[in-house]
Amino acid sequence: MITVAELIEAFPMDKFKAELDVVVPVGARFLDLRGPEWIDAIELDRLNMGSINRCVLGHIGKSISRSQNNPINYAKFTYNPDFEGPTNFADGCLRPDYAASLVMTVEEARERGFTLPMAAFAATSAMYDLNQRLVSVENLAVAYCERGAIGELEGELWSYLNGLWAGEISARLAAREEKVKEERQKMLLKDLERVTIEVHRQQQELESAA
Repeated sequence: MITVAELIEAFPMDKFKAELDVVVPVGARFLDLRGPEWIDAIELDRLNMGSINRCVLGHIGKSISRSQNNPINYAKFTYNPDFEGPTNFADGCLRPDYAASLVMTVEEARERGFTLPMAAFAATSAMYDLNQRLVSVENLAVAYCERGAIGELEGELWSYLNGLWAGEISARLAAREEKVKEERQKMLLKDLERVTIEVHRQQQELESAA
């Protein structure tokens, strides 16, 4: 019979991370289409993709609830600040109002990188279940350590997902800042050109007067 330790050892962490590498950019582009200002709703130092309130969608929801004039309000993203519920998609983080307002199923949320791959949840759930069935007074300490190891696997994936989203957001912020700099530089060059032309005109007038 396979053991929990063997399942932990066989957990395909690299495979799941590779899947997240693909889907997170898809989700970011999905939000871009709904209004590129979504990045302004995210507090990077509070971003937590495993939290219902601090994940990307949670941040956007709170932002829109604070300001109905937000440019991405047409997404009709609703947010209930009094909602008390589970803290991850696996247990229902994608609440019905989220799904209805964004026209997004849980599976689509996975395909857009808003949560972990279903296979990852299935694998860790199987480990927890086996751990629970095999626990006894004799192996209580071992079982406790195994549950901790399973939690670490989940934590590593959530942390990786968090990093990917932070990267997408940071890249967009940097690109926008660069665009602002370019526009400012263009304006400065136009001003310089205008001043140069004016100085040249004045010089010509002085030369003509002489």
